[in-house]
Amino acid sequence: MLKKHIFTLFIFFASLNAAFAIPNSNDNRAVGFYGGVNAGPGVIDERDIFEGGDTDTTINGYGWAVYAGYNFIPYLGVEGGFMQNYASHGDGVRKRSGTINVPYLALRGNIPLGTRLSLFGKVGYTYYNDRLTLEQKKSGSATVVAAGLGYALNKSWTLTGQYQASLGLFENVGSIAFGAEYHFA
Repeated sequence: MLKKHIFTLFIFFASLNAAFAIPNSNDNRAVGFYGGVNAGPGVIDERDIFEGGDTDTTINGYGWAVYAGYNFIPYLGVEGGFMQNYASHGDGVRKRSGTINVPYLALRGNIPLGTRLSLFGKVGYTYYNDRLTLEQKKSGSATVVAAGLGYALNKSWTLTGQYQASLGLFENVGSIAFGAEYHFA
């Protein structure tokens, strides 16, 4: 299912790139500060928390993020941000829900795929905290990863689509998010 979504994103942004190509190839390779927001469907996989890991305790919901970063060179930068995932699942007798807060710091790599299209990836660190209805509030460190596509509308604005996740020891949190970035040029 995830591969299907990533492939659909790639085809969508590739078709935009072909339809609206411009001669200036620097639109999606900004150097300097940027900021962005995104939101989309999310999931909390907590099989190691509930019931000793014996059952599938994945709960679906949504997630959002706000972030800011600095590209040192067109292909590499550093980014800090805050992701939050909400999820809820179950019947009236045994309902599970949760909120996971994920502040993060990550390296971000950018690979231009044309005049407006770029592929990007992030890898970094977080010290997260969560509140799940069947467990006490807890926190821990985890790896943050993301991969996505950006489509530059102009020198300042970029539309993004990405899969972002926090891969921890006890749960995995992820979302497929769509949003926008503003590059301060």
